[in-house]
Amino acid sequence: MLSVLETYRKWLVALTVVVFLTVGMTLASVCTCTGTCNLTTATWTCPGDGDGIPDADDDVICASGCNLTIPAGTYTNNYFRVLPLGTATVTGTVIWNFDGPTFTFCGRDHYFAIGDEDDDRGTFVSSGKDLRISWTGAGSAAMSLAPSGNGSCTDTTSTNYTSVTMRGVERAPLSGVLNYSRGATAPTPDTNMVDCLDGQTAPTTGAVGDTIVFTTGKSQDFWYEVTCYPDQCTGAGTANAGFPGTCCAAADTSTANECTSTTCGNGPCDYQITRNSTGSTPGSVASSASWSSMVVATQNAPFGAAGAALHATPIDSDANGVANGEGTLPAVGDKFVVFKPVLIQGGTNPITNGTTAWRLTSGSDWKYVELNKIGGNFSENCDAALQDGEAPLWDMGTRITSPEGATEFVNAHNFAARQSTFENSYTNDPDDAKPNNEPRTYRHWYIHDVDATVGTTCPGQGVTTAARGMVFGIDSAARTHDGIRFEGLHIARWGSKGGIELTDVDQGSATRRDIRFYDTLVHDYPGISGYGTECNAIVIGDSSQTLFDGLSMWNLGQNATGCNAIASADGVEHETGSIVTFRVDNAFIVNVDSNTLSAPFSAGGVLLGSTTGYQYTTRGMTLSNSYIANIIGGAAWGGNLLYSFVKNIAIDDDPTGTCTTDNNGRSAIQSPVSAIGNVITRSVPLSCMTFGIAVTIGSAPSAFTDRTRKIISNVMFGMDDDSGSKFGGLAMRNSPTTDIDFYNNIVDLRAAAGNTVSSGILLEGTYGGKLTAFYNIFANATEGNSFGIDFGTFATSGTLDEGYNRFININAADPVFVHTVDRNMAASDRDSDLQDIFNDPWSNGYLQKCDSPDKTRNPWGGPVGPLRFGINSFNHFHPAVLPLMDADAFKLRYNWTSCGAVQQDAIPR
Repeated sequence: MLSVLETYRKWLVALTVVVFLTVGMTLASVCTCTGTCNLTTATWTCPGDGDGIPDADDDVICASGCNLTIPAGTYTNNYFRVLPLGTATVTGTVIWNFDGPTFTFCGRDHYFAIGDEDDDRGTFVSSGKDLRISWTGAGSAAMSLAPSGNGSCTDTTSTNYTSVTMRGVERAPLSGVLNYSRGATAPTPDTNMVDCLDGQTAPTTGAVGDTIVFTTGKSQDFWYEVTCYPDQCTGAGTANAGFPGTCCAAADTSTANECTSTTCGNGPCDYQITRNSTGSTPGSVASSASWSSMVVATQNAPFGAAGAALHATPIDSDANGVANGEGTLPAVGDKFVVFKPVLIQGGTNPITNGTTAWRLTSGSDWKYVELNKIGGNFSENCDAALQDGEAPLWDMGTRITSPEGATEFVNAHNFAARQSTFENSYTNDPDDAKPNNEPRTYRHWYIHDVDATVGTTCPGQGVTTAARGMVFGIDSAARTHDGIRFEGLHIARWGSKGGIELTDVDQGSATRRDIRFYDTLVHDYPGISGYGTECNAIVIGDSSQTLFDGLSMWNLGQNATGCNAIASADGVEHETGSIVTFRVDNAFIVNVDSNTLSAPFSAGGVLLGSTTGYQYTTRGMTLSNSYIANIIGGAAWGGNLLYSFVKNIAIDDDPTGTCTTDNNGRSAIQSPVSAIGNVITRSVPLSCMTFGIAVTIGSAPSAFTDRTRKIISNVMFGMDDDSGSKFGGLAMRNSPTTDIDFYNNIVDLRAAAGNTVSSGILLEGTYGGKLTAFYNIFANATEGNSFGIDFGTFATSGTLDEGYNRFININAADPVFVHTVDRNMAASDRDSDLQDIFNDPWSNGYLQKCDSPDKTRNPWGGPVGPLRFGINSFNHFHPAVLPLMDADAFKLRYNWTSCGAVQQDAIPR
């Protein structure tokens, strides 16, 4: 038994310990500001915190009436809120870390939020400041810059918006290149990609790791790192070692630097840029990729490194599967901007501790913003993320308040959400008290690089469709998309499914219209080799009045994961007969691996009508004035293909094999609504293309397929696939009752050795429609069993009406042939070996001579032969793709009314 003295001594020691711990530690508290406050001064109400200043383990709340200043410094807090009628302003360089515990807001764990559930009037301002916001806690957490639209928290009663300004540091405003040099190291091709330049306007400040984005020229909408400001190097020594970069560790006259003191106009350069940088903005968490503009994703033969069928691309101008900078080399006069972005980021694993940046019903002024390690998977895994998570970037009823009228220069990367990376939701909600409609413009956005954790984590959880690109969702049939515009969108190396998806099949009556994309880059999928089972790079579903103008797509799909470039999605709208309408103009689409040569191309290609109810959807699909080449798949399945250059379709995805199967699916265009003014050809042996156009099985009878299909003024040559298969211009096999007009086409049947069967038009099997074939030119079928028109069994099952066709150098005794009996040509047909109709047919010069009698031979005074074909204008293609096109794409342009090749005026945007 303890003595009284011993008991008293132990009690005194224990009391001393308690007092010491109480005095010596800072208890976590909720720090609230209701007046004028500073994050670093004792102006707060912090119960239990003696100094009145928010500490590392405190919650920070800017309440009603708060006017908060956030000065330069590094801070760590649990979470931050701005409540209605509160204002927070960043005034210096701020690094702000949040590690939780979080607070629950609208059913989600948050570390940063502006506004409240029933009142949006919170304000946050960071304009022209170096701001970094990092979520460093355990688990995923959200940033909401307006009341969340998630769950029951949708704010529809407030007539106000939050006011959120996030604008990074502009080092130099938009200006042109004054001097440009490839620097001291300049191999050919340019695999170094560290270059030097002067701007017309010099930078005011700068640091290594800044971002430069070009807005014109061959590097338009490519994002690069600034790795030095040579003109700010003032001499040798350690004083210059840290700013503006290690290139200043030596004197600015040193020849050891890429940009020397005389590189730019006999003087030092404003910028040294690294175009192939795979690094990250300073302060980024590990394994981040801020730029990576020149990264080529893995593809398999016959594409990929040294692939026999690989087409050149902007980042691989010599088509060897290795990136080089030749195709995107900037030039004097190109416009660019340099900045240090606001950086918002999650932890190193965006599946388990990613962040969101939800703008929702925010009044948003964003310019120069970077979003890194973004997730939105609140279950912290892949498997349940679809049921328990949202897109990490989410606009919904957002009002753009930027003085530029657009959200500009946003860089989102290292994403890992299962739902999508960016959900672009409604512009109008009739149930919302806010003013409607709120159209939105986005300018110069870069969404790229699925996070590597998706490839290491999601397959083991049975998820192969994580990390999509951008989805246009609505979530309510009453809401609408009406007036969304993207200018300079760049999407690369996403995870699976779509890069851009305009679908919402669970809301069949939702309205989506007037969505426009100008100057869009979509390339290099999949971002993780072998990951993903679904890919339609662009998916358009329940939409109308959707336009892509100036679209560049390349390196899509691989053997393990096939990809389609543009697809019309299945959905309830299609089953009820509504029409999806979208148009793609001025597209450059190459190296697409759909991973199929099935017949028909219902599973792969460039322009793909949906396979369920496609008879309704495809009449609203149009691809025009475009360049399509080197496709494992078809150029179009359904839809309208107009005035385009189509080359090397039906590439054999087994480069060791040969084209040996006579396959309906191996035609460039399958069952089109219309095919008008296209040039269709082949130049590589691996192209297994047999016919230019086929109307074949798969065209289920419907009110749509009973309509007349129009195949007019196409030029088809070089179709032989060296397989011994039948080949030619138009094939009609086992088609339903459909009328087809085949007018003013040129089919040149010159064949390679070993192919003995060719036809300008071939009909086989059962066909119950009417074919009208007038004013066509069939030429150079010199092999045995070759005919201008081979009607097969057509005479007994359909109706034929043909005339005013011209047959040149056809081997058969009668160029119009039926299997059972010879059929005499129509009285208006012409059979001759003279090639005088063309300028230079042997060099593919199919432009009709001005003095040719065939220019006015038909009854209405028009030509026998072409009306108009080829790409008519090159003004709206990305500057980097123009040098990569086949020379024939520029030569084979024709308009008969102008008597020769004429470049048509561009359609104004």
